[in-house]
Amino acid sequence: MTTILGPVHDSSGRPANGTIEWRQTVRFGLDSASITRTIAVSQVVGGEIKAEDGGAFTLPPNPIGSRVHVLEVLGGHTHERMVEVPDAATVLYRDLDSTPVQAGEIWVSPGGAIPNEARSRDLLFDPTTQNVYRIRE
Repeated sequence: MTTILGPVHDSSGRPANGTIEWRQTVRFGLDSASITRTIAVSQVVGGEIKAEDGGAFTLPPNPIGSRVHVLEVLGGHTHERMVEVPDAATVLYRDLDSTPVQAGEIWVSPGGAIPNEARSRDLLFDPTTQNVYRIRE
């Protein structure tokens, strides 16, 4: 498990307060557990990231080819992004590799065939391989 560390500040450089919601984009196995796509919530208090019980907030590293969907709810405002959580003891929140989330659809396609209706920036989930792909032009 990787411990996610702050600090998290707002645009003025002040320590942020609120929550960060984390959701794996695919299910996967880890040791003897199944990691689901259920949302995990961390608290941000005075810029520091904590678990809901006040302890350290940890996440398993996401599988190669997948991302973790992050929803920041800080100071009453919401921002979304996709990140990769590395296989490391700790990582600073600012160092998580980020991809902005664009409006679009999520398509499920066994074998990875791109549906005719899909557009650039949509996501494609292949349940056979458990991978998520961003559709590009």
